[in-house]
This record gives sequence, structure tokens and C-alpha cells, in this order.
Amino acid sequence: MIKMLTAHTYELDDIDLAIEEIKSQIDSSKFLKNSVGMVSCHADFITEGITDALCEAFDFPIFGQTCKAAADKNVISSEVLILTVLTSDDAEFNIAVTEPANSDMAENLQVLYKDTGAKTELPIKLVYIGLPLLVNVGGDFFVNTLNAVLDGAPLFGGVAVDHTADYRSSQLFYGKSHFSDRAIIMVISGNLNPKFFTADLGGREVYRDKAVVTEARGNKIITVNGMKATDFLEMIGIKRNEDGGFIGLNMCNLMVDYGDGSKPVVRAVFAETPDGEIITGGEIPQGAMITISYIETDDIEKADRKMAEQIKASGDFDLMLCCSCIGRYFNLAYDAEQEMKFITDEFGDEKDFVFSYVGGEICPVETLDGKLVNRCHNQTFITCLI
Repeated sequence: MIKMLTAHTYELDDIDLAIEEIKSQIDSSKFLKNSVGMVSCHADFITEGITDALCEAFDFPIFGQTCKAAADKNVISSEVLILTVLTSDDAEFNIAVTEPANSDMAENLQVLYKDTGAKTELPIKLVYIGLPLLVNVGGDFFVNTLNAVLDGAPLFGGVAVDHTADYRSSQLFYGKSHFSDRAIIMVISGNLNPKFFTADLGGREVYRDKAVVTEARGNKIITVNGMKATDFLEMIGIKRNEDGGFIGLNMCNLMVDYGDGSKPVVRAVFAETPDGEIITGGEIPQGAMITISYIETDDIEKADRKMAEQIKASGDFDLMLCCSCIGRYFNLAYDAEQEMKFITDEFGDEKDFVFSYVGGEICPVETLDGKLVNRCHNQTFITCLI
């Protein structure tokens, strides 16, 4: 069994006061045999030294990453630091940091996971991952690389973002080390049985029939149903503006069916190329089936409510780890805190939870036979129950 304790601070000017505020909210008598600290915060808490002091203030390892906004049962804010302590008598937490991104990153990541997993004799039940925002390496790379060595262990986490327009201040930290080109993994082993839920944004269908991705490379769709990807968009009625660009392309989502019986995942559409390709927010397997839809604001609430109903019907649990896509935050423009308020209203009175906005969501989905397969998502609210 794992228990969760949370605390928060807004204090940036006085380091001692910030640590005092955090400590005053956490009852250290509730710490069990093994503990770990996870932080979601505005980037200034790292640059101003608050996270460094936090790591000195407790005798268990602490790691974390920047985010656009975060929440627990007591606070909702885009300018806060939230410390989440996971503590247990019968679960273990082993943390490691990858080498900086380079050509050997895949091999290094696999070796690091194997070495970290070897530190425990208990069965590995969950691998939490915090990812850097890299220009040429997306979440699918980390998922695919780790899947080769996870032996079926579920992978959960997300990509660090921040408050800036281009996320230039996004970073992660472990102890007093800060970085924007390394990933953090935490192997959780022992007595836990995590469950996973996703609230994706299928939206309003533009093209009701499923289309086949006949040629793809990485996150580029080259042809759909044998025609150029952009020709396909025109064929189904997506119109261009006076400048020649597709109207509302960034509000378009693809629901991607991998063809293995697992729940489809969302891919955001970012751009088109001069060659008629479509650039998406993640890997698109060749041969995948896709449906195309537009997002409207109330689709987010509907998806969240459906997931909440599924969570409540799933049985008892002790805590919730929640991440949602930053794209949803921006889509909710007039009420950007809506999702965080919703989770607080639905679960805050009875369950401990922590919520943060990330830039790419890593969470398993179920196949038809009930097995889990790890996926990288876009425009999705992901939840891990423990």
C-alpha cells in the first residue's frame, strides 16, 4: 500500500519561508519505511533555488519537473510548487536519470532501466517517467525504447513544459541537479496494483468512416487511402483559407487505431509540409486506421466526466496521479482551470491526488484481452490509480 501526502507553496522570495510552509503542511509522523518526493512547479522555483533547498530539507530523494499548472486537493494554480510524497512499508521507489540526449540514448536508456530495476527484489508494478522537451525526440521514442525491456510493466508520466510560449524554461531536476536534456525514471515495486484511465478528445467527427494510413514515417503521414495526406483532407471537406492554409488545422485530432485491439489514441495535427504530408504530435504506424474530428470546448468536460464515472466504477483505490495535455489547458482558454476544478470537486473530499499539465502524456491502454500496452498520447487526460 502506498500513501500520499501533499504540500504547496507560492513563496519565491524567501527560501526559508518556502520550506517552512511546505513542512508545516506535511505530518512527518506519517512517513513509512520508504518515501519519495515528486514535484510539479513553475520554472522559477527551480531557478530561484527553492527546489534545491527542498531536497536538503528531507531525507528521502526528491525529483520533479516544470509544468504549466498544477493542483492537489488544496490548491489550483499556474504559479505554485506542489510537493507530493509517496510513502509505503511494502513498496520501494528507485530513481535514475538518463545521460544527456545523444546518439546512444536508446541503449543508455535500456541499460539504465535494467540497472534500476535490478535494485529491487520486489515485482516491478509501475515505471514513472519524466521527459524533457526535445526538438528531435518525442515521447514515442522513450515508450518504444523502454517497451523492449519493461517485460510488460506499465509506463506513466509526461513531458515537461512551462509558462513560456516556446517552453524554453522547461526542465527537470533530481536533487540539486537540473537539466533540460535528460529523462527521469522511477521504478515502483512491491504491493500495488495500478489502474489506468484516459479521457481523450475524439471531438466531433469530420470524416465518419475510418481511413487507412497507407504511408507514414515517424510523426509524418505521407498518404491516406493511397492519396497525398493533404489531398485527403481536401477530399473530406476541410477547407483552405485565403493564404492557402487549412482552416482550423490545429483544432483537428486524429483518432489512431493501431489494429491490435487496444483503445485508439489521439494525435494532434500540427502542420502540413510543401510535399503534402501532415505533421502530427506523435508516431503514426503505417497501416493504422484513423478517424478525423474537430475539438470543441465542451468535448473536454464530457470526456473528463466519462472518465470520472469509469474511475468511480473501478473499485477502491488510495490515490490518483493525474496529467493532462497542455493543449487542453489552452483549449479551455476562458476557464483554463476547469479540469483541475473538476477533479477536485469529484474526488478531493475523499481521495488524495496530484494533477499537472504536461506536453505529451505517457499511459497504458488496454487491449481486447485485458493486457496493457504503453502508448504516447496527445490531447489526453491520463490518470493512474494506486
